[in-house]
Amino acid sequence: MENLIAQIAQTSRLQTLALNRLKALLTEVVGNAERSAVLFGGALQAHQKECSFSEECATIMTDAVGIVTAPNGSLSAGLQLKEIQSSFGEILKASREHTLAAAGKFSNTMLMLDKLAENVQTLGELSVRILAELESSGQIAEKTNELAHKAIQEAQKAGFAGQGFSVIAGEVNKLAVKNKETAANIIPVAANLRNEIAVCLEYLSSCLEAAAATERSLTDNAERISRLTEGIERLFKILDQFNDAGRGVTLFADESIKALQDYAGIAQNYMAALHQLQKMTNRLKSALAQAAGYASFLTETDIGIGLFIDENLPSATNAANGDATAYHLVLPGPVQSFDPLFADDSASAEVCRLIYGRLVDIDSAGGLLPGLAFAWESRDESREWTFYIRKNACFHDGTPITATEIAESLQRVLSPQLRSPGSWLLMMINGAVDYLSGSASQIEGIEVVDGHTLRFHLEQSYQPFAANLSHVACSILKIRHADQENGSRKPVLVGSGAYLLRGVQQQSRNAMLLEAFDNYYKGRPFTGRITFEINPDRGERLAQFLRGNLSHLRLSGSQIRQFHSQSLAQRTAFGTFFAGFNLARPGPWRSMDFRKALNYGVDRQRLINDLLAGAGLPAYGPVPSEWLGGAVYPEYEYNPEKAALLLQRCGWSASAEKPLRLFTADAGLFVELAEFLAESFIRIGVPAEIEVLSWEDFQNPVYLAPAHLYIAGWSAETTDLDSFLYPLFHSGSRNSGNFGAFIDAYADRMLKKARAVESADERTQVYRDLALHIHKEAPWVFLYHPVHAFAVGDNVRDFELNPLGYVDLAKVWVQQQ
Repeated sequence: MENLIAQIAQTSRLQTLALNRLKALLTEVVGNAERSAVLFGGALQAHQKECSFSEECATIMTDAVGIVTAPNGSLSAGLQLKEIQSSFGEILKASREHTLAAAGKFSNTMLMLDKLAENVQTLGELSVRILAELESSGQIAEKTNELAHKAIQEAQKAGFAGQGFSVIAGEVNKLAVKNKETAANIIPVAANLRNEIAVCLEYLSSCLEAAAATERSLTDNAERISRLTEGIERLFKILDQFNDAGRGVTLFADESIKALQDYAGIAQNYMAALHQLQKMTNRLKSALAQAAGYASFLTETDIGIGLFIDENLPSATNAANGDATAYHLVLPGPVQSFDPLFADDSASAEVCRLIYGRLVDIDSAGGLLPGLAFAWESRDESREWTFYIRKNACFHDGTPITATEIAESLQRVLSPQLRSPGSWLLMMINGAVDYLSGSASQIEGIEVVDGHTLRFHLEQSYQPFAANLSHVACSILKIRHADQENGSRKPVLVGSGAYLLRGVQQQSRNAMLLEAFDNYYKGRPFTGRITFEINPDRGERLAQFLRGNLSHLRLSGSQIRQFHSQSLAQRTAFGTFFAGFNLARPGPWRSMDFRKALNYGVDRQRLINDLLAGAGLPAYGPVPSEWLGGAVYPEYEYNPEKAALLLQRCGWSASAEKPLRLFTADAGLFVELAEFLAESFIRIGVPAEIEVLSWEDFQNPVYLAPAHLYIAGWSAETTDLDSFLYPLFHSGSRNSGNFGAFIDAYADRMLKKARAVESADERTQVYRDLALHIHKEAPWVFLYHPVHAFAVGDNVRDFELNPLGYVDLAKVWVQQQ
């Protein structure tokens, strides 16, 4: 325990040093930005005077031509020219002086622009250093968080002796979490700063080009006016050559006016560029102010951690150290694949999530957490996504994980040879369709910016993209080839996650051993080993748990009632069960009243109690209300009388219509649901005949085509509502989830809109409106939302269940008895 305390103190000191460096950098950046702003203002003011000089010069030369030229376009007599000699000479002299003054002023502008370029270049270099410092700061903050978390565990295991330190470590943990969150928030700010500076440099380059052209124009104009003045002086001395000289004057004047007009055009372009540069300055200053605010908060938070530890360290010296114990689990079936691309079954997905890491992880509330990427940002209305990769991450063979390896791993998801069922997760990337079809050798939309920055360019706005990368199919791995005895080379998948696969009984796969990876990028898992056994017998699995041989156990509905609430972990699953109407076929179900009648004719609570032993929530729409920010739907309460009235209103006649053809799969629960619904429908006067298909045939839309109604279940593959609703209700998803052919323009429009909306609150409102619309249209008989339920051992700590039914075992630990 003393060693752990020392580690926390050391990481806190490192964090303070990192944040002091960051604060100094930001101060330097702000100073450079302010100096740049002054220079911008000076350049604008000077050039505004130059523009006024050019306008005066153009006016003077126009007046000169008017004087020299007769009203009818020909030259006047020599006497007339003599009369205006004095006036014309003054005009020429003023024109030359204005031009030379503009050239002198412009040399000062050029000096300012050179200094400005130097300042903005310094800003760019500083922004790169800031990103590096922020990454270091974020990683140190995360290490502080992990150490504090383990300190709490150690203190809890120490019992009464560790209670004092448990309180201290808990406070440290809270501070470190705030520190980590703030460090993550500032990353996009610094990245935005870097992008803004790049835009400024681009505008500045245009300004310098315009400035160079302007300087050349001013010099040329001065020379032209000098030549013009000499020509005029000769003109007055040789009156008998009046006509020729006059024509020369006109040519000189025309040439000068054209030059000044060219200069005015260049000046206007240059002024526009300077105005854009000034706008960039304001955006830079705003970004810098935000960054400085974050840096101040980070520093204050970190100092708070350091002071808290220093002040309370003596009271924690009695905490005892402990060792991690193994975690024992049982799976209902064998792992079908250790390749995450084909981890379709729950056993494979559970194991693969432990062996491989992903760019993004899911927390217990269903939100997104940093994984291999410590931060990410989206731009261009969610069409461009940039992920910043941890520099401390490595594969299980010790080789570093870089953006190049991640790009190659994700490109494998779209391999035309492998044809992964998870390819849909990345199909929105530019070039993904061509690559998957075999017509392209690379995916143009995946860009390796540098060793630890990866960028994706999407074909259209797609806000759920980061959530897609949390899917097990998007796990990061590399392939190495091992030499075999027969001389061949066998491909071996190398993991990147919290645990290494150490042993599998190859023939039956009825036992597996996972060991904690010492160099895991989030810190070595507290639980050192996880063992898996395979046992398809539900009763035997329960008996194993009751004997104390298992750390936790997933329960079925009938088993839940055997456990006390304190040893039971439950949460609503991100899924649903329903009976879908086949709207592609003509029949009474095309009437909304008929569909609503069947919804009112089902007693959902009785279904949940009788078939699921209470392990479910009644469904009144497609999505659980808790995922939509609270209550959304009016209830389809069980009301046979209302159902009968609706059937009467839509003209239903049991004697005139054939029984409904209700299709279901030969899985036990599906058959039970079909029987329950057939019984419910006959009570409101709608007979139904059940037709049972094999599981393989049931999953084929061709075999479902004759059905009037079909039983189905759906579980989302990510925690973003897009993965739940788009496959089920978009008109383009008839072969991937919308088997009932629900074609609705409003639903299509809202599903597309939700993909483009960046505001979380606005997206939730879009989905609320859509879910209520689907409730009213009633394309399904809504049945229930399942519940994930786990029996958890008394000595298991930090067991947190996410909406997809997974537990992050890297955070779970077992307290010694």
